[in-house]
Amino acid sequence: MSDDVKKKISDLIEKHHLKKETEQKASGERQIVRNKFLEEFDIHAKEVIRPSMEELGELLVSKGLNYHISEMKDSALDFINHIVLNIFEYRDKPNYVNYSDYPYVSFSANRHDNCVHCFKNTIAKNHGGSKEKYGKDYSIEEVQPDLIESIVYKTLEELIGK
Repeated sequence: MSDDVKKKISDLIEKHHLKKETEQKASGERQIVRNKFLEEFDIHAKEVIRPSMEELGELLVSKGLNYHISEMKDSALDFINHIVLNIFEYRDKPNYVNYSDYPYVSFSANRHDNCVHCFKNTIAKNHGGSKEKYGKDYSIEEVQPDLIESIVYKTLEELIGK
């Protein structure tokens, strides 16, 4: 084999290894950013979202409705990545809640885009309704009690009427 061919093959393989190394480094950096985002969402869910949902839930109970809050965690990390407020008629609250079977408002951490998605579902027994993403992609800082209250109000308005 000629020295020229050996050099071309060596250069090609070296270039390939450098490319793979760069891709792995970038992937690791993206993972660090995603994990940091999930950790920030977890803290925000515990300190802002859940307390707001609990306060709204207590208001619902005082007015004859009921509620349940559930949290889902990222499978690889011990961080909350999804929090849901279900709304029930008082007598309809089940022992086990599959959140998607009842009206709800939820906030989910989208770790791929580092944003928060809000979903609302107004589909209930003997009632039409809709299940949809609500609003835009929010930053963690935008998900504050006033936004949560507004979304829950609009969901209730659609669910039980004006």
